[in-house]
Parts: sequence; structure tokens; C-alpha cells
Amino acid sequence: MIRWRYLLLLVVSTTILFGCGETQPTNITPSSASSPTTLLTNSQWPSAYSDGAALAGRRVDLRGRVYSEPILTEGGMLLNAWVDFDNDQLSTGFFVAGVMDGVEKDDFIWVLGRVVDASSVDEADGSNPLVEVEQLTVTDRVGVRPAGRILTVRQALEHNGARVVLERIEFSQEEVRVYVSVENRGDEVLRALGTGLRIELGGTPIPAIVSVGKGVTPPRGLVEPGVTESGGFQFPPFDPKGGSFVVRWTNLGFESSRESSERWVWLVDPSGSIRPEG
Repeated sequence: MIRWRYLLLLVVSTTILFGCGETQPTNITPSSASSPTTLLTNSQWPSAYSDGAALAGRRVDLRGRVYSEPILTEGGMLLNAWVDFDNDQLSTGFFVAGVMDGVEKDDFIWVLGRVVDASSVDEADGSNPLVEVEQLTVTDRVGVRPAGRILTVRQALEHNGARVVLERIEFSQEEVRVYVSVENRGDEVLRALGTGLRIELGGTPIPAIVSVGKGVTPPRGLVEPGVTESGGFQFPPFDPKGGSFVVRWTNLGFESSRESSERWVWLVDPSGSIRPEG
């Protein structure tokens, strides 16, 4: 469970929330409340971003990854973040009134605020939109993309001194996260590189993505003898209601042996009608 720390800033109207792996519901004060449909979100930001003149005064509900150290300004602090944090695009400035601690590069943020004139903050990049922050949640990748469903698998496969457990799969609207643990019970280094991990949907292979930023850390690709490595990998989103799928790890094994690509295969059925199996 996440423990939230609240900081009182110089400007009372700005709320700062800290957490990891979860985001609290955002609240808009009555004085600034407006119809939820007027809020610009991450899905709408790419099209709105190209029309800076139309952005002025618009309210936003945005998530991003901070890509540089916070900049102290006169009367506050400036955070520069990628709103399209999968591709390091849509750079946006977020101005926080007052001074705060606890935000650093590669943190994820969830912001409620309003677009203002970039020239109002000297340190802001005038070519990028600037958002005046009303509420800020500092979290991680899981926090900005919370899982709508978590499928617990905990299915272990063992062979030749290697034990691999498919722990769980998390489904969010924008990504799927697969968590594994890899135990090396052998006498040499075990290769467990994420480049060989994939999901197969109807025979179509989908390769794993190594996540950028905090929250979803992949296991070490080279597992020493007597060591267990755990972590997660990111995949593009898909609907778990679409039926069973396969998780396959094609390049996992010891240097001295040639493993079959059929060795590390899990069949997963989100409906629960088929028990997860390898």
C-alpha cells in the first residue's frame, strides 16, 4: 500500500501528492471546477500540442515523465516532462508555485492544472506549452498507468538448474506488464535476456519492451549462480477478454547448453477456464 506524503507549499492552492505504484483520484476545487469533458488528457495532447494558440487557458489532466532536474525559478519551480513518455516526445513545462523537495529526474508526475503563457516564467522554453500546476502527484510508471486488471499466474517452469516463474500480468489501458522471477540453481551464469521474451496472440508474436523510468524494472539479464532475479517487462496493450495467449521466452538458458524455444512457454487464459500452464 502506498504511503502518501503531503507538503504544504508557499501557495496553498497547490497540492503535492507523493506515491509509488498508485495514483489517488484527482479533485478540483469548486472555484475552478468545470465539466470533465473540457480537460485535455494524454490522448488529446498530441493534437492540441500543435496548436499552441488554442491551448491558452485550457484545463489539463496530464501524466508525464520528468526528463531533467527541476529548475528553481522566481516564486516556484519548473518541471520539464515528456507527456508521450514512451517515445520521449511532447515536451511540456509544469510550473509549481513555491519550493518543494522530492521530485527528481525520471519521476512520473500526474498533473491537474491550466495552460498559461510560457513567457510568464523566464526559465520556460517558449516553444513548449507551460502548465500552471494546481495538483501534482509524484509517482512511478505503475502509478500513471494503473492496472485495470491483475492476473495472478505464479506458474513455475524448471529445467537444467533454471527455475522461472511467470508471477503475474497487469493490464492497463495503455500497456500490459509481465512480471517474472528467474532463479539460477546451476553452476554457471544463466542468460535471461528480455530480447527473447514475447507474447503470442493468435500466433502473432509481440516482443517485450524494456520500460524507461521508475516503476517497472526488468530483472538482470545475466543471473549469477545461486541468485534469483525478479522484475517486469512492458508490452503494448491488448484486451484480456480476447481469450488465451502464450508467453514465450526463446533465449533463456545457460551458455553451455542450447535450449529449445519450446522449453519456456506458458499458456495463459484470462477467463480462468484454463489453468495457467507451461
